[in-house]
Amino acid sequence: MHNDVALAWLSRRGITPDTAGKNRLGYNPGKNDRDLYRNRASWGLPTEKDGAGKEKTLWLPRGWVIPQFDTSGRVVHLRIRRRDQDRKKFLSSLKYLVVRGSNHSTMILSSAAPAFVLVESGFCAILIDQEMRGACGAVTTWNASAKPDHRATEILRAAAVILDALDYDHAGRTAAVWWSENFRNHKRWPVPQGKDPGEAYEAGVDIAVWIKAGLPAAMIQEKKAAPISGDHQGLSSGQDKKGGGAKILTPENANQTPPSGPAMEIMEMLELLDKIPARIEIRDRGRSMSILANGKILKKDDERKRLWKLVFLPGPAADLLALLNDGMYGAGQLKKFYNG
Repeated sequence: MHNDVALAWLSRRGITPDTAGKNRLGYNPGKNDRDLYRNRASWGLPTEKDGAGKEKTLWLPRGWVIPQFDTSGRVVHLRIRRRDQDRKKFLSSLKYLVVRGSNHSTMILSSAAPAFVLVESGFCAILIDQEMRGACGAVTTWNASAKPDHRATEILRAAAVILDALDYDHAGRTAAVWWSENFRNHKRWPVPQGKDPGEAYEAGVDIAVWIKAGLPAAMIQEKKAAPISGDHQGLSSGQDKKGGGAKILTPENANQTPPSGPAMEIMEMLELLDKIPARIEIRDRGRSMSILANGKILKKDDERKRLWKLVFLPGPAADLLALLNDGMYGAGQLKKFYNG
């Protein structure tokens, strides 16, 4: 891809030029400010005629091209993400065009990974694969209602967990019911901001941190992260100083914790919230959280990235937040709750 505008659009959604090249993403600029139309036979497609008996051509709209390959490297699916300005003029509801001749197989990236994130968009899958570097794969069936094909089903059933990040909307929530009924390793895991990983990235969410917070304990490599206990976002268990039994932080024992280890991480979170200043929004019965500053999603720098890790990675601070009801919490409110 050698189009600066097209690369800039991908960059806003977190996809680097190297990743675009690795996945052979393309951009169709059209010709003379128009979409392309090609003879179907030149693409190996059978001839079709319209109602007037005229041969149909193959429509290739301007936009970003996502190819999908089979295990031998052959292109088996082409999808074009149309430009927003073109959609405003014609077929506004058609965001993606599947090029005729494409099959409808499920896209799986890093198929040998021990866990997977389920998304609706190829771009979101590519972003996740980029950020996780093979530690966690990505899968898309291309829309919320579509089901995985046979190969994808076999791979997903063997995974440690399927983190369901289908869009945070009605269709995504409805599809989650089917996935939970058909995959015992399914776990609903919506993005903490926006409706999909691409929007979350644009809002400042650290994609790797968000994914790691949902993975099984054995897969978490963060040195300071406590092992995960349970399926709730952020719920974890911490070993005591002697390495004995796990201890879950509760309102009853929080103020009895010594000012080291778990307590230090909680106090660090409170101090960062007070210093920035920022507040934590908990919603959807604890399934989703955001960090807000001046009413907007918190952007990351070195200091703020530390706050992101404390809030979203498994550990004592996340344990505390897992006990709270939906709402907006500042440092003062959290300190009051922590001190009982």
